[in-house]
Amino acid sequence: MEIFRTLAGYSYGGADIVRRAMAKKKHDVMERERNDFIYGAKNEDGTIKCTGAVKNGVSVETANSIFDRMSAFASYAFNKSHAAAYAFLSYQTAYLRCYFFKEYMASIMTSCLGNGGKLTAYMNECEANGIKIIKPSINESNVDFTVVPDGIRFGLSAVKNIGSAVVREIISERNEGGPFSSLRDFAVRTKKSGVSRRMTESLICSGAFDGMHLNRRQMLENLDILLSTENNMIDGQLNLFGEAPSQEDIRIPYAEEYPLKSLLEMELESTGMYMSGHPLMQYAMYMRLLRVCEALEITENTGGRFAPGTAVSLLGIVSESKLHVTKKGDKMCFITLEDRSDKIECVVFPKVFSAFMKNISQGEIIYITGKTGEKDSGGNIIVDSVFSEQDFINMIRRKKLCIKTRSTDVSELTGILSLTGDGDTDVCFYLSDMKKIFMSKEKNRIYLTPEKYNELCKTISPDDIALI
Repeated sequence: MEIFRTLAGYSYGGADIVRRAMAKKKHDVMERERNDFIYGAKNEDGTIKCTGAVKNGVSVETANSIFDRMSAFASYAFNKSHAAAYAFLSYQTAYLRCYFFKEYMASIMTSCLGNGGKLTAYMNECEANGIKIIKPSINESNVDFTVVPDGIRFGLSAVKNIGSAVVREIISERNEGGPFSSLRDFAVRTKKSGVSRRMTESLICSGAFDGMHLNRRQMLENLDILLSTENNMIDGQLNLFGEAPSQEDIRIPYAEEYPLKSLLEMELESTGMYMSGHPLMQYAMYMRLLRVCEALEITENTGGRFAPGTAVSLLGIVSESKLHVTKKGDKMCFITLEDRSDKIECVVFPKVFSAFMKNISQGEIIYITGKTGEKDSGGNIIVDSVFSEQDFINMIRRKKLCIKTRSTDVSELTGILSLTGDGDTDVCFYLSDMKKIFMSKEKNRIYLTPEKYNELCKTISPDDIALI
């Protein structure tokens, strides 16, 4: 601002306009100011906007050189007072993350309850650092995420359809009357707190009542009976003291619990994430061996790895599928694919959709190959092929486990071969010094289990092991 004022005669207001353009990295606005900076300019009413550097005795060459430096500086300029404040905040953040990791992550997850993508990313960060995210509990959870000896407990306010005010009422009742003994006990004691049927359903689906005598199927299928607080709700019968029957007084028929896939879907619907596991966890090892990307790598693309047109493959769950009809009348679709890191939009054009439409179904696991879209597309995938979960499993079975090594690394080869023998997956070697793939005459095979994979990783880097 002082350069513009001193050399070119800008007013404080005029210099501030340039400062704002610089702060927002508006290079086009900066470039429009070049002529005014050098030669001066007038406002529409004829008054002087600025005198210009030349009129103040600065040569055109020098003025252009100074302006070039300022324009380039706009790419990374930052106000000193802001930089100092952010540096201090960064130091505090780094300190908390290093020495109070669980407390820091619990706090940061609480701060982004409305952002499912960020919340999932932070939960993955916790897991990567050995911190377990524990599902909500009606007797253990508080309003927000809290630190417990075993990890970080999910907050009740993070369960969908339940407001913080109601959660505080629930916790207040729990503090005054002691832990809830059953869903029935919860219904009776929180009747005046405004807990609706829908809220209770969300709590059940999230796993908040797990371990309370009944499984989720029993609770959901008998919810009306369990929630009724009328004294005459069971055949007009009262207990000895005229009180509403407890859950133990009500006979709930046994029903086998829902399969894990259904339980995970409930958790996703009620909390925005999977709490008891993740449908893709069983394929984590194969995803790494096949160099399958994570959605977050593409959506953020911080390292610039995924230029437009980069070939990629992803394994994920179809969280949304939108059918579209082109002007020519051909069918295509837009898929929202979700993995453990993020969601990403995948565009399936008519030709590909016609060939693979049978594999596209909401809630199903699919494996796609394709190319990254243009930069202004927000990080999407142009799909080349779509395979079902079973197709993906069949593909894995046909692959060979390839290990990168050198022909001269005899001890390493010996160590790897000692881990092979019987199995269902062929083992081959890529000899980097000879640039060729080698298979021994004995046809070494291996049972590719997570345990065996971990053993291999103790001998050789995971980056040198792949399925081909």
